[in-house]
Amino acid sequence: MRREDGTLTTDSDTRRFADDPAGFFGHSYEAMHSVSRRDLTELQTAALRMRFTQLRDRIVVLKTMADEQGVTAIERIDDAAPLLFQHTVYKSYPVSLVTDGRFDRLTRWLDRLTVRDLSAVDVAGYEGVDGWLRALQSQTDLRPVHSSGTTGTMSFLPRTVGEADRMFVTARLGLVPGLDPFAVGEDRYRHTVWPAFRHGGSAIMQFADHLVRHVAGGEERFHALHPGRMSSDVLFLAGRLRAAQARGDVDALDPGPALRARKAEFDRAQQEMAASRSAFLGDR
Repeated sequence: MRREDGTLTTDSDTRRFADDPAGFFGHSYEAMHSVSRRDLTELQTAALRMRFTQLRDRIVVLKTMADEQGVTAIERIDDAAPLLFQHTVYKSYPVSLVTDGRFDRLTRWLDRLTVRDLSAVDVAGYEGVDGWLRALQSQTDLRPVHSSGTTGTMSFLPRTVGEADRMFVTARLGLVPGLDPFAVGEDRYRHTVWPAFRHGGSAIMQFADHLVRHVAGGEERFHALHPGRMSSDVLFLAGRLRAAQARGDVDALDPGPALRARKAEFDRAQQEMAASRSAFLGDR
């Protein structure tokens, strides 16, 4: 990959590598893993330096952390270590914003984690976490994902459509290394079995969307155990209940009749999935 003069990266190389890692390596799994450690480190450092320069003053949380740590420039990959967000950063909002339905304030909190301007997002008329995610998706190019909420609080990560696609196109090279990315028609895709809900707002459920788009090439080759949606609100409630049970104060948790009904509905769906999983996988 090095030129005759011994150089590897130009500004153009850095942008191409950062913007489209799979394309930079010609969508070749072999090429991606054949680059020397020295060359890869140089590429990664240059791309990291570029991104830090672009984003330092645009993402509020990043700027705050960089100021606190005194990081003004990236010279080595290790220089970025103090800026790696702890998982708690993505759930640093007051839980009451969700339980009280203050999704306008939750949007302002999320605005600190992205370069997208969320000030014009209108959440009026949208209910619950499911509704809030729909509002963001319909009014911006963000496709936020969340954790399962097993600790009682969900983490929310603000990804754009393009970021999610680029991440999966790159990951796909390792998931299905035998596929020719330049093939056309049926040769480009594979039937995919997914033993879970087809839809949902969690990171793992949105993984299914990328499998449909990039591996199966359409719903007709994607085989999900459950065709429905795993509700983010029900996941939030389930996490809160588990956390309350662990503390021994589940009686103090009152989610209200609507969410209690949804929880019972979700439990039934989970039981049906568990009962039918063996037969489903056997048929495939």
